[in-house]
Amino acid sequence: MLISQCKTGDIVYLHFSTHGQPFEDESGDEDDGWDESIVPVDAPIEYTKGKYEGENHLIDDELHEYCTRIRKAIGTKGMLYVVIDACHAGKASMGIEDDVIRGTKAGFTRSGRYYRPNKKSEKGNFYNIPSSPSLGKVVFIEACRSYQVNKEIVEGGKHFGALSYYINRVLSNHELSKDSKWIGTVKEMMEKDPRLINQNLVMEYSK
Repeated sequence: MLISQCKTGDIVYLHFSTHGQPFEDESGDEDDGWDESIVPVDAPIEYTKGKYEGENHLIDDELHEYCTRIRKAIGTKGMLYVVIDACHAGKASMGIEDDVIRGTKAGFTRSGRYYRPNKKSEKGNFYNIPSSPSLGKVVFIEACRSYQVNKEIVEGGKHFGALSYYINRVLSNHELSKDSKWIGTVKEMMEKDPRLINQNLVMEYSK
């Protein structure tokens, strides 16, 4: 397990390039009633009682718990990067320009509730994560806001997640370190790509 391999002062990099989906909140900690979730390849996007009830989805509450354990293992001298190249609420379909969207607008719900994004609840692109004297620093890099779609781009006839593509370009020429300034270069490159209109890179970080 990754956490057991972490040592004080380590730099840990987690990269998720996948689909995302709103997931009906069960703990009551979400103002809009929906968690964000990562959808693994073995996770159906619809709830079916007794067959699939969401056990393979990775919701933000669980990811937070895992990341906190990693931050504790690497200590205050360590650094954790978490990249999420996925929609949190988009449409899994081919558009009129052959756009591929990495997510679904249908929420994963036990009650049959309809997901309706709340754009007013998320206006910025930078958010602070509480720091702690016992935890390492962390930066979350997310391909888009929770209500936006995350488009794939085509390069050389191949489809790539936009965030994954530009991170690869930057880190191919930049050694990963505890200095997170390289993320600014990724952000600038994505903002200059006309294919990524109406998609905002989001960063969450601890001081």
